[in-house]
Amino acid sequence: MQARREGDRLLIEYERAICERGGATFSPGIIDCRQGADQVTCDIIDIQNGRPEPRDRQVRDATLRRVD
Repeated sequence: MQARREGDRLLIEYERAICERGGATFSPGIIDCRQGADQVTCDIIDIQNGRPEPRDRQVRDATLRRVD
């Protein structure tokens, strides 16, 4: 997993992963977050065959908030 900031955005890139228990797999992808006052809005984009999945299959504008 790698993370970097670009202006007010946080980009988190991750590789394919396999869970030890149950064998579930996660495709490689990118989480692209934009900062707000007390929350962030993120797009979650899987990478398929080296390319971002089609926009209509992406998770768009997911709202996340800080938990202390």
